[in-house]
Amino acid sequence: MKSIPHLQGSGKGARFMFCLLAVLWPFILCGQFQNHLLSKESDAGRSVVDWNNQLVLLQQVEVGRMNTDLILSKLDASGKILPGGVRLGTEKGEFPHYLQKVMNKENKPDGFIIVGETNFGGANGTTDLFLIRTNQAGEALWARRYGNPSTTETGVCVIQLPDKGFAAVGLSKESGKTGVYVVRTDYDGNPLWNRVFFDESGFAQGAFLEFLPNSSNRGGLYVVGTARMNSKDADVLLMNLDPKKGDVVWANRYWHGEAMSESGLCVRQVKTPKGPGLGVTGTINGSDEFTFVTESGGVPVWGSRYAVPETRLNPVGIIPADTEGKNLLVAGTFLKGREKVAFYHRVNASNGNHDVCQTYRWDTAAIVLYDLKATFRGGYTAIGFYQGTNDTYVLHTNQTLMTPKNCPPQKVEVKVTPGVKQTAVKMTIQNRDATGWQVMQSKFEQKERRCY
Repeated sequence: MKSIPHLQGSGKGARFMFCLLAVLWPFILCGQFQNHLLSKESDAGRSVVDWNNQLVLLQQVEVGRMNTDLILSKLDASGKILPGGVRLGTEKGEFPHYLQKVMNKENKPDGFIIVGETNFGGANGTTDLFLIRTNQAGEALWARRYGNPSTTETGVCVIQLPDKGFAAVGLSKESGKTGVYVVRTDYDGNPLWNRVFFDESGFAQGAFLEFLPNSSNRGGLYVVGTARMNSKDADVLLMNLDPKKGDVVWANRYWHGEAMSESGLCVRQVKTPKGPGLGVTGTINGSDEFTFVTESGGVPVWGSRYAVPETRLNPVGIIPADTEGKNLLVAGTFLKGREKVAFYHRVNASNGNHDVCQTYRWDTAAIVLYDLKATFRGGYTAIGFYQGTNDTYVLHTNQTLMTPKNCPPQKVEVKVTPGVKQTAVKMTIQNRDATGWQVMQSKFEQKERRCY
């Protein structure tokens, strides 16, 4: 596959830092940038990883009416797009969601894996989950679709497991029900098992995956998502799966209070006093941040709700904020009135206490975030787009910024309810390894053309 040029527009990095109570500082710190990446197309930054001290960016780009493609590009040290982006897709409607680095069997860097959904060839508007595996230059090595033509499957997250195979998660819709959809493959994308998990309520969806080595009860593949209780209320769903067979080891619901709607959005490995555990973030009623930590067996260590009056906090990701595992960093979108900006929020991994809350804006454009990762130089990178203009937004901050020394803790009204409840979830498991399943090898047409 040949590379294509990508237009780099304004890269002006007007850097402003807000605390959540609207206190403003200008700042210029080495290794930071906040960029508005312009092109002549509608595009959105979906995910980002670091590679050889550069950032690799996954973008969703519109192609005509209701169709999109995906582009892999590299950013330089100042956050500007370098020439040589690679476009992947068929122009029939590929919707990318998440990008992850790939390591080969010798544990050396070996390109990237992308997950999303495609409606190419789908019946009656249905979609399939897709995985695209690329080399280090972003050129496709293989592309596969996983799903049934008569049902709808989507893919939102993919990770690589210790055996170098992959696991992807999303949702599956059929017969009026929505279930958590998980695909497990080998290194070459061949399916090992596929599962749909239907909750007794008829609605459940997966949002993110994590793996914990040596976890209890033979499990180790963890899925976070949402399970509905009724037409209004939902709980955070956390499932522990056997990575070899896909069997459910346990499935728990977690909620903050009665008559509320909680959604789980991201899960990451954290350190607890009893060993590796899980940090989960999501939302309550679509307005407050809900973050909690569990042991590997699912027992909650603490659970906290974070709220700011007359605002909406919508997190998208959670990552360890230091190598010692003492703190967690949550990122998302902060909405107050008509202003929508990006926010970073740091919390203590052992008890949920918080110290740093910061928001980032770009003029008057509304920012929406999709992804958060710990990247090169000990910093953090968030990616998303500007609502209304549909241009990619990238924010990279170094670790120094997130210390109380450089940003003293600000007073933010926080509502905390300790002791997250949990209960067993009844699940109906549909094994789709049987006949009737169609796992299709797609020929993704590769074209050389300009991106604007």
